[in-house]
Amino acid sequence: MDEISNKTLATLLVVAIVISLAGTFFAMRGVSTVTNFVGSPTGAYGTSGTAKVNITETTSITLTNNDVDFGSGSRNSSLLSTSNCNLTTNDTPLTPTCWVTTGYAPKPFVLVNDGTTYATVDVNSSNATAFIGTGGSTAAEYKYVVSDSQEGAYKNLKNATEDACKGTITATAFTAFDQTNQSVCTNLSNVDSEDQLQIDIWVAIPSGVPATQKTATVQFQAIKVQG
Repeated sequence: MDEISNKTLATLLVVAIVISLAGTFFAMRGVSTVTNFVGSPTGAYGTSGTAKVNITETTSITLTNNDVDFGSGSRNSSLLSTSNCNLTTNDTPLTPTCWVTTGYAPKPFVLVNDGTTYATVDVNSSNATAFIGTGGSTAAEYKYVVSDSQEGAYKNLKNATEDACKGTITATAFTAFDQTNQSVCTNLSNVDSEDQLQIDIWVAIPSGVPATQKTATVQFQAIKVQG
């Protein structure tokens, strides 16, 4: 009985050892599987992502005041002289009694760079003869002047600046339109606090011009400043 018991114990001990080894084997297999998942015998692992940015730009200008309308009026019949009657934006007339109207001083064009780039800006409009016509012994006049002033160059003679034009304003005095592209500013800022220009208009009407409505289109063009 003792002999059988000892054999039985020996057999159970062998089985226990086998089970123990099997358990160790499977545990090691488990560790090996995790290590393979990590991807490196040292446990290090690398991966990558993507960083993106989309840079866009727009060259754009708008007129926040796009209508310069001197309204209806006529030469003063008691002052029919050979001199022109001058009408200007944003001011009283230079010869205040020559024009009969309830009021003819509109605000200037207000040009804004609302794009994302600095821009060179030109203007183009009819010449005086095409716009006003002819009459009397003097020639009609149709001119523009550019300024950074919030009020316009003619209204604010001190020309308080907004500093919108970082380049050159060629027409700092009244300049005749001539049906070609003419400079407004060579480098107009797009920064919101300094992106605005004013374009004042001068119209000089001779005596004897036929009575009719006069209209001229004023076109502004912006070209991106390369940089």
